[in-house]
Amino acid sequence: MENGNTLKIENVEKIFQINDEFLQALENINAEIKDGEFISIVGPSGCGKSTLIRMIAGLESPSKGEIKLNEKTITKPSLDIGMIFQESRLFPWLTIEKNIEFGISDKSKTKNERKKLVEEMISLVGLTGFSKALPKQLSGGMQQRASIARGLINKPKILLLDEPFGALDAFTRMNMQQELLKIWKKEKSTMLLVTHDVDEAIFLSTRIFIMTERPGTIKDIIDVQLEGKRDRSSQKFVEIRSRILRALFKIDSEAIEYYL
Repeated sequence: MENGNTLKIENVEKIFQINDEFLQALENINAEIKDGEFISIVGPSGCGKSTLIRMIAGLESPSKGEIKLNEKTITKPSLDIGMIFQESRLFPWLTIEKNIEFGISDKSKTKNERKKLVEEMISLVGLTGFSKALPKQLSGGMQQRASIARGLINKPKILLLDEPFGALDAFTRMNMQQELLKIWKKEKSTMLLVTHDVDEAIFLSTRIFIMTERPGTIKDIIDVQLEGKRDRSSQKFVEIRSRILRALFKIDSEAIEYYL
């Protein structure tokens, strides 16, 4: 891995002012993410997971501390960092190819260059044959594929995913997880995923950050070392799931057996 694309989160806190009261969402967040890693962030609802990645994206500013990419403090959105939301956020009046093309930042590219780049992204996310379709003509999973293609079209150093599969049915969600894993392996981008799905985090990640209740901080970091094909029923997978559940819910061994 190249050291040049290291993301550093240093002593980050986030405090929101709501009317006359102050609410601390995050405290003492410290992490270092290397080029090409796939990091999942799990934790209770309201613990600040989405706030954290919004700050990484430059959409929010820390109240304290710094977030740096390549030793440069992130102060605003940039092409180095892409973001995918739970909703596909496609323009309903544009075709899939036009939605994806809209994401191209380099306006100096020729028409043929833009077309070639869009075709490359459509192939990457498995939407070949659907370039002329409107979003309403596609399933939710296919719409998210188009959204991922648009997020990747500028070749960002980091792709942030905020519950991108949360609105999908279980079968489609598992299929999309497999597709995202293929995309990550092919593109070799650094990816950060916010999810409430423990199995999703294990299946996709190289490391998992477990956060506490608000004010959120990183209480544990789990290395996911699953060799070859990731089997959700393997002993190692189940052991990691058990460790995450213990950390998240502080439940005893008998209760763990129920969840497993």
